[in-house]
Amino acid sequence: MSAIDYLPATRNGFQMLLLFSIFMACNTQEQSAKDQVIVVDKHSAPSKDDFQKHAFFCCSDAKIQTVVDAYIGLNDALANDNTTLSPQLGTAFLDLATQYPSLKEESETIRPLWTDMDGIRSNLSDISILMISLAKKHKSDSGQKIITAFCPMAPGRWLQKKNVVHNPYYGSKMLTCGVFE
Repeated sequence: MSAIDYLPATRNGFQMLLLFSIFMACNTQEQSAKDQVIVVDKHSAPSKDDFQKHAFFCCSDAKIQTVVDAYIGLNDALANDNTTLSPQLGTAFLDLATQYPSLKEESETIRPLWTDMDGIRSNLSDISILMISLAKKHKSDSGQKIITAFCPMAPGRWLQKKNVVHNPYYGSKMLTCGVFE
C-alpha cells in the first residue's frame, strides 16, 4: 500500500492533485542546448571586406566552369523570385550536373522535386554543398571570383558572384540575409 491509499475517500480530489504533481515532477526534463531557441535582433549580414577575404577564383577546368555558371545562374533566378526562369535553369543545371560523378546521384534524386521555384528552394541545400566542394577543388589563379554564402535561417549554403549577399533560399523576403564564408 502507498501513502495515498491511507488518505480518506473524501479526499479524492486531493489524491488526484497529489498524483498529478508527483507525475509532473518525475517527468520534467531539462532543456538541452539543441532545443533552445536563440533570438537575434537582425538578420545575419557579412562585414564589408568579407567578399575580398573569402572569394576565390574558379574554375581551372572549362567544363566545371560551365556547371558552376549554370548553378550560379539558377541561384540568381531564385534570389530574384523568377518563377518562370527558375525551373528552366534548374533543369538545365541538373542536365549538366548529371555528367559529374560527384553530382550525379543527388541530381537524379532531386530532379522530380524541382518542378517549381519552391521545390527547388526546399531541395537546394544538398546539391549546393556538393557544388561548393566541386568549385573549391577547381580553384584557379584567375577567372571569375565566386564566394560561398550561408543563410542561418534556411539553413543553407550557396555559391554566388555578387559581392552583396543575394539569398536564393528566400529571395525578396530576405534577399540580403546571410554571411560570406
